[in-house]
Amino acid sequence: MSRAVILQPMYLPWIGYFGMIETADVFVFYDDVQFVRRSWQRRNKIKVPDGDFTWLTVSVHKDYGQEIRDVEIRDDGWQVEHWRALLHSYSNATYFDAYRDELREIYGQEWGNPVGLHTEIGQWVY
Repeated sequence: MSRAVILQPMYLPWIGYFGMIETADVFVFYDDVQFVRRSWQRRNKIKVPDGDFTWLTVSVHKDYGQEIRDVEIRDDGWQVEHWRALLHSYSNATYFDAYRDELREIYGQEWGNPVGLHTEIGQWVY
């Protein structure tokens, strides 16, 4: 018997997301469901140095009604903002330097839609 895991794309997914993928024989990105404005599809929280949290939100052109795969990311500098936030929050983390260049490359690109971004981050992590 095969085990399938079907998940919606998430921005900076939690570690359990990858744990589910690891257990799967077949993994499917469920990207033909409605995009939800205030969801993990386009945002997530990171911990900042003072112990609090801050939200990182990917800018999009239209944020309601369309399917996830049809959403277009707006190029308004969100990548620079997110990269600076990650650098500020995690640059002193034990293994950050080992992954800094690869992560900076992801945030240095322009992304057409969230699915491409989520796929790239997922492949990088996994």
